Amino acid sequence: MYSGFDPNVPPKRGKAHRRRPDFLGTESGTFEGLLRFLLVLLSFILVFTAGQIYFSARYFAVQIKGPSMYDTLYGGEKEGGDYTGGDFVYADRYADAGRGDIVIINVDGYESFPSIRKGETIIKRIIAVEGDRIKCEEGVVWLDRGSGYVPLEEPYLPEETSTGDFEEHVLGKGEMFVMGDNRTNSADSRIMRTECLHLDDVIGVVPGWALKCKRLISAWERFRLNAYYAFHLA
Repeated sequence: MYSGFDPNVPPKRGKAHRRRPDFLGTESGTFEGLLRFLLVLLSFILVFTAGQIYFSARYFAVQIKGPSMYDTLYGGEKEGGDYTGGDFVYADRYADAGRGDIVIINVDGYESFPSIRKGETIIKRIIAVEGDRIKCEEGVVWLDRGSGYVPLEEPYLPEETSTGDFEEHVLGKGEMFVMGDNRTNSADSRIMRTECLHLDDVIGVVPGWALKCKRLISAWERFRLNAYYAFHLA
């Protein structure tokens, strides 16, 4: 009698049921899966919010106005008595400032900066600090940190940059000497005859990553400003 079984024919295999990966641990929209998803979403929101709070507490945005830091930073074009279109960078409220740093300085009360309105700030680079002696002769900046004068190496400036000569300055306790990177168009420590800026006047230090990301930062801050005005003027 024919049994229907042929040993030479391999048995048919049923189609394997492929199970889709379940990254969140949900099963057909169960309550437990939905709860887990909401917890993941809430965790993300909390981490993002905490990061925003920390960043806002430590850093603040600064728009460059004027040519004194060109071409490290673009200060925009003058329109209607003010500069517009300049780069944005972030400044660190808590970083320690030192030689070579680009800093935001509060110059309220200094007679050497009569054109700066109360509450406005300037952005410059620290060249010398307490205990240093500095001068410029024949376009070369000389710095004495305690072991004699040597030419100041300034890799952040274009090779053809020449600094106007100025007399020797001796920095006292807590004092600093600053200049703009655009040495031919910057009001800085060189114009201060009877005064000297202090490190305590620094309200923020521009970190290196902010300089490298200045285009991205500028685009983001302009977007934020445009969104703010669009919302409030709508």
